[in-house]
Amino acid sequence: MKSRIPFAFPLVISACWNQSISLNKSFAPIHDVAVQVTSSPSSPGEVEIQLMTSKYQELGMCAVIDGGPVAPNRCQPTSAEYLPGIRQGSFGVFGFLRSFRPEAGTRFIVVDSLSGNTVRQFRLVDRGGNPLTVGLASIDRGVLEQELSYLASDQFNGRLAATKDHESAADFIVGNLEKLGIQPIPGRDYRQPFTMTKGPLSGRKTHNIVAMIEGSDPVLRDEYVVLGAHLDHAGTMSLGYTCSFGAGNDPICNGADDNGSGTIAILNTAKALAAVRGKIKRSVIIMWFSGEEEGLLGSKHWVSDPWIPLRKTVYMVNVDMVGYMESNGKKLLALGGGTSEAGRRILAAAGARYPDMKVSISDRAGGGSDHVPFMNEGIPGVFFNTGVSNNKNYHKTSDHAELIDYDGMHTATRIIFETVLEVSRSTTTKSPGSPDGYEGYEGYEGYVDGFAGGDYRPSLVTPEELEQTCHHLIQNPYLRGIH
Repeated sequence: MKSRIPFAFPLVISACWNQSISLNKSFAPIHDVAVQVTSSPSSPGEVEIQLMTSKYQELGMCAVIDGGPVAPNRCQPTSAEYLPGIRQGSFGVFGFLRSFRPEAGTRFIVVDSLSGNTVRQFRLVDRGGNPLTVGLASIDRGVLEQELSYLASDQFNGRLAATKDHESAADFIVGNLEKLGIQPIPGRDYRQPFTMTKGPLSGRKTHNIVAMIEGSDPVLRDEYVVLGAHLDHAGTMSLGYTCSFGAGNDPICNGADDNGSGTIAILNTAKALAAVRGKIKRSVIIMWFSGEEEGLLGSKHWVSDPWIPLRKTVYMVNVDMVGYMESNGKKLLALGGGTSEAGRRILAAAGARYPDMKVSISDRAGGGSDHVPFMNEGIPGVFFNTGVSNNKNYHKTSDHAELIDYDGMHTATRIIFETVLEVSRSTTTKSPGSPDGYEGYEGYEGYVDGFAGGDYRPSLVTPEELEQTCHHLIQNPYLRGIH
């Protein structure tokens, strides 16, 4: 937030906690472990799991019924849940000695057998299921914490725009996008370059990161929903920038909340969207802006030189500082959510699924972050934030990853995903302002002002679908039919 101070098999299963399972390695900042799951050729309904790593000599895995945190020392060769592995070759490829039939809700924990440390967690989901259920299952609290702890570490020196540290952080994002199969806009690169015009490094080159998940609808895929967050922060105290000392003499402005939280939240939203990409109607543009701290430079540059028509951009979701929901009274601010009546209803429906917290929807979006250039162009949207006044570490060197409310950030990310999914899947009315054709649709009362280009009706999900567990492997008729 801007400171106000001057071999691959086709699979029908995906891993909720490890992105889509495939032979391609899923990016992990610390542990290089990929997972492949295939149905057992000899026993329909059972699965075989293979782990691949280049860093560990020994791996093991536990199958644990989902039901709360699992102590690391539970996953030991002596425990009943432990599945023994067998090494195959010299590159750390491990398979398991037997096929097995997991129960619904089974969670898998991959461990380094030598240290007992957990290095990966995942569970299975039928990718052919309801897109909201599948996508939500892809967003895991543990992954959010791991990735944010990495991004906000001293290694990146506060991610000041136009520095090599910001470039390294950008490489982390692009590496994830490549492994998720999320491509740049056709004919473009992931990076949209521009020149800094303000700040201590004015005149240097930096860039936004831009990717796209193309919609599946032959007409609506030419309309766009933008999901954005700024990647940059204030760097280090040596540049005398808009950051002050917190506790101690730490010189690095790590920016865990601002805006490591937003950066990682939209990365994991992108993972969830990628898991259901065939169910998305509108195309989704995912952007990590640079130069926000110097005055929204990246988002202003995009609006001045967009790679897709602005008039086809129907909604903008901006995520900036979502790491302190607990200290904000368990409130997620949806600033500007009232700029679209349809958007307001989608936000309210998403928030209603989490009775322990409140989505506070307002008509005013406020300034100071990257939604502003879009709204100035007449594009409605929402600015997700958990507040500045309650954040005692705002623009201080004490904005560290261990202080983040990860439970709250997890909830926020789920709401962000649902918002983007529903906007991307909504349909337009034939006559703007008219609810004709929607009479009797439960929960629909007619929208007066919808998104840019017309009125929209949200794609609702039945309570029964929402209550589905992540894993319905045994009930999956497709898997039962594999021989």
